[in-house]
Amino acid sequence: MASCPCALSLAVPTAMAAAQGAVTKLGVLIVRGHVMEGLVKASDLVLDKTGTLTMGQPELQEIINLRQGYSREDALALAAAMEAGQRHPLALSILRAIELENSNPVLLSNPVTNEMGKGLSCGSYRLGSAVWLGLERNTHDGQYGQVHLADERGLIASFIFLDTPRVGLQHLLRAAQARNITVHLVSGDDPATVAWWANHVGIQRYRGVCTPEDKYEYIERLQKEGRFVWAIGDGVNDAPLLARANISIAVGAGAPLAAAGADAILTASSLEPLAKTLALADKAQVIIKENLLWALVYNLLAIPAAMLGLVNPWIAGIGMSLSSLAVTLNAWRLRKA
Repeated sequence: MASCPCALSLAVPTAMAAAQGAVTKLGVLIVRGHVMEGLVKASDLVLDKTGTLTMGQPELQEIINLRQGYSREDALALAAAMEAGQRHPLALSILRAIELENSNPVLLSNPVTNEMGKGLSCGSYRLGSAVWLGLERNTHDGQYGQVHLADERGLIASFIFLDTPRVGLQHLLRAAQARNITVHLVSGDDPATVAWWANHVGIQRYRGVCTPEDKYEYIERLQKEGRFVWAIGDGVNDAPLLARANISIAVGAGAPLAAAGADAILTASSLEPLAKTLALADKAQVIIKENLLWALVYNLLAIPAAMLGLVNPWIAGIGMSLSSLAVTLNAWRLRKA
């Protein structure tokens, strides 16, 4: 038998296995097998801000707008009490700040409720965005993140944070631009902060004050326009975003809920592996086409030759083995990419 169905059957899985092995070494754990194929189809990339576009390790810079009768320590202690047990980067920043000052959170008489994508409430106290609290944003540069503490009487204090861009961000944005992938920035943060960061890194499409439902609907609208959406996020608020996207990648240092619903997990701290993964996805498609072409050409030549009696059985056996080996070795090139 001179035909080699093995080469045809091996053409795709060998390339996919080799590509997934290569991206795992880069720091991207593939959870669902359609990721590499989907990246080739991606037309839009939707990014979260805090913890995804930025490092998600903001530091508390200052506390302003203190109400008369409240000291800096009073406001920080109250905010820390409300943020206890929360995993959002701004919450962790407040908790780090009170720990550094050797202070203790106050004891709250009411349970804390997480208003997803907005902030926290505890009795008459609320801690969250200016838009949610109905406040005017202060005059700080949009580079700075903000949360505000208020009660039924109005603003108690504003907390100002500074974050830094995530390493490898520009590599990812350049790779997306080279592929004509439209990049979007959606975040629950203040619109001015989101606008500043979008302009700072060169993202043309952005939206702030997004609830988890808003993020879900944002991707849904893109998909209704026929777009194939790739999303990256890290927090609990991003779980609907990742669930709705055609391909989703969770930043591994983020919330477990986000990672649980993602198609892949970025285990590295840099975004550069995602740029390399995008390039590997393209290369994998080239390898697959080469494998299929080789298998097709081999069978088109070998089968008629065998029917005409031009191929001895032992030659046919060697040919079959070499055809399968050629496909496997060609796919193996992806491991070294």
